Amino acid sequence: MVQPPSGKVTFLFTDIEGSTKLWEQHPQAMDAALKRHDALMHQAMDVFNGYVFKTVGDAFCVAFASATDALQAALQAQKLFEQEDWEAVPMKVRMGLHSGEANERDGDYFGPPLNRTARLMGIGHGGQVLVSHTTQKILDTASLNGIGLKDLGHHRLKDLSQSEQVFQLMHPDLPQDFPDLNSLSHLANNLPAQTTRLIGRESDIEQVSQRLSASRLVTLTGIGGTGKTRLALQVGADSIERFADGVWLVELASVSSFDHVLQAIAQTLGVSESGEASIQDALKQALKTKHLLLILDNCEQVLAACSQIVNELLQACPELYILATSRERLDVPGETIWTVTPLPLPEAQIEIKHLIHLPSVALFVERAQAVKPLFQLTEENAAAVAHICKRLDGIPLALELAAARVKVMPPQKLVERLEDRFRYLTSGSQASLEHHQTLRATIDWSYDLLNESEKRLLNRLSVFRGGCFLEPAEAICSSEDLDELSILDNLSQLVQKSLVEVDDQRDEARYQLLETVRQYAREKLEESGELQCLNDKHLDFFLKHAEDIAPKLQEKDPGQWYQALNHDHGNLRSSLDWGLQQEKADQVLRLCVALAWFWLIQGYLMEGQAYTMRALEIQQDRQDDTQADGLLWAGIFTVDLGSYEEGKVLLEASLEQHQKLEDQKGVASVMVNLGIVENNLKNTEQARQLYEDAIEIYRQQGEQYSLGNALNNLGGIHLEQGALNTAYRLFEESLDICNESGQTQGVAIAMGNLGVVLFRQSDLNNAQIYFKKALEIYQAIGDRFGIASSLSDIAMVLHQSGKPQEAAMLQGASGQLLQTLNMPLEPLEKENFNRTQAALRQEMGTESYQKAFDEGRQLLLDQAVDLALSVE
Repeated sequence: MVQPPSGKVTFLFTDIEGSTKLWEQHPQAMDAALKRHDALMHQAMDVFNGYVFKTVGDAFCVAFASATDALQAALQAQKLFEQEDWEAVPMKVRMGLHSGEANERDGDYFGPPLNRTARLMGIGHGGQVLVSHTTQKILDTASLNGIGLKDLGHHRLKDLSQSEQVFQLMHPDLPQDFPDLNSLSHLANNLPAQTTRLIGRESDIEQVSQRLSASRLVTLTGIGGTGKTRLALQVGADSIERFADGVWLVELASVSSFDHVLQAIAQTLGVSESGEASIQDALKQALKTKHLLLILDNCEQVLAACSQIVNELLQACPELYILATSRERLDVPGETIWTVTPLPLPEAQIEIKHLIHLPSVALFVERAQAVKPLFQLTEENAAAVAHICKRLDGIPLALELAAARVKVMPPQKLVERLEDRFRYLTSGSQASLEHHQTLRATIDWSYDLLNESEKRLLNRLSVFRGGCFLEPAEAICSSEDLDELSILDNLSQLVQKSLVEVDDQRDEARYQLLETVRQYAREKLEESGELQCLNDKHLDFFLKHAEDIAPKLQEKDPGQWYQALNHDHGNLRSSLDWGLQQEKADQVLRLCVALAWFWLIQGYLMEGQAYTMRALEIQQDRQDDTQADGLLWAGIFTVDLGSYEEGKVLLEASLEQHQKLEDQKGVASVMVNLGIVENNLKNTEQARQLYEDAIEIYRQQGEQYSLGNALNNLGGIHLEQGALNTAYRLFEESLDICNESGQTQGVAIAMGNLGVVLFRQSDLNNAQIYFKKALEIYQAIGDRFGIASSLSDIAMVLHQSGKPQEAAMLQGASGQLLQTLNMPLEPLEKENFNRTQAALRQEMGTESYQKAFDEGRQLLLDQAVDLALSVE
């Protein structure tokens, strides 16, 4: 009899692929096949000393003292399955191997390594054996004759932790080629990695997943600190294979209005505002045929807005599912509520070997070990730990805050401090505290243990929405009583004490308060009388930040600057809201002008228009550069939203002010945009004249940067009229100027336009070169409309080059992206798209074309770009 191994154990988990479907299709044959499967599994495990400690349905859980024995057993089992004559129900078994220290009790095992093994197995395919990097490192390679390990790269598993390097067992007797792993790395999602594991929520995950199968709206409710967000993320990860179009998290903690909720959802899903359609209509259109799960986190911040938006989206989008977290229900028809309760509490006189497996205790111990690695649950401290868990009502956030103190005091001392705190709060009452009082008391207690510098910093950090990097924290939170040099030290202490979260998985660490803690600290900031001063400093900092970045958005390789503004989008909105509330119109309008290009390229047209118009209304009597530029951008946003006549009024007002200010460059910029209006209104000659007048001014002023853009616009008119040589000359001049001045987007536009001219002249090779170069630039700067346009252009070339399959797929990818963005192609591009589509339908047949087109629609954006760039 094999004994349960101890110490570092290698676990082998197995599962039959598609067993549920096999039972439904072949119930009688499946019964016999499963018995044979079990016999072969036991045969292979016995040969290599495997301890089978659990079987659940068709799944085996096996423990090995040796990683090499575990791998050999997996190989032997797979070989037996390959050799067996299964007739109607072939057994395709996926397997995962991982090693680690685990707790053994009564022949069963518990602990993180088992969860990791199950997650690893879960991303594989039938017949495939996956091995973790941990196991790969301890294998005795000398004894593995004929066995190889193929590095499949790093993959994120569904426990949401950092990526795992995964290997595949290779042997001549086994299949070697499998589809991509079903990891988070290959499935559409934006679920963030987690630095800690989810403890004690297995039942909740199962129950919420079941409700999500029966209801299109499930809301997780409960007080702050119970772990609603973490539970929602795990349910999303576990459910991801159900949703063909992915699982997408929308964080609402930093938003404050109906419009911002819509914009947060749109940004997450890549939906842009444009034309006459509102952002609501654009979202409905984009999601109309999508089968996806939307996780809306912290809905209580904007409860009424969330209720309305969720109701409208669910009615318009039959395949949309929503998982929301909120302290209150959304009160939407069809809503299913799941209350996330605190973790189970220890019972009296529980033995220590059982205590460690209780979720509340396990959470406390694991978080304590994060700050004090040698901490263990012992006979001496077990009673104190159990008392802490009961006193804190099993609330995860409260337990984490308390566990962080283990670094400086043992659990026995923690109990004394907690009792003092609660005795004071309840005036000696022995009655149990309500959960929200417990959480408040725990934060109060953690707060009171801070020194004065740490308290000041925590209070001041609450001014940030969506977190911050170190530089703004130093600039905004420092003062005479908290110097800038001490900010990092105090931040580090707050991180250690679990009051501040840090994301250090990027080039620069970013700091953020949990929303429950941020609201608490915000109250303290108001009580201190510093709120006005901190908000003013916040506005000053982010105004300068945006103005410093603004010119860089139009330089070469601007991607990092767009990313910087996206990181602080919540802070920028907060600054704008504060400035408008305090009627600081000049600062707000300057900030709007600085953000205008960001809003335009990233698709926040309605947001840009709304903020700019409100700022203009406050200081409507002023006449200066800022006012004139504000009118210009308000006009641009209005025109791009499809209101040409209204936009024209704003642009003409801007033109008048620029003329009074004798700002010739400003005058030319307005002329270019008025030219766009006239061209859209089919007033071609007026548009041509405006472009030519603007070009003349730019040449006189030596304004090369804007000249390239104006030449592209003028060339477009000649292209529409069939004057190819003139158009080519203008586009070529634009390309040279944009290259010299570093106008990245202008380079891409000129290249795309040159490609169209070359295509018209039947120079397919050079046309394709220009289209691909334009696509690479659009991809680098994140211009999704530019990507869609380039995909359409390349499809046009591929059709003429005799590659109809790839052309149809790229048309599908382009069409899907344009539908998501709710943006049409320009008239000339649309004409080319339709002409190519009609020709492909005729050549391929409608059914074959539609199949290829639909395949293209299913491609992820990067996959579509890779296809377009790889086809010759």
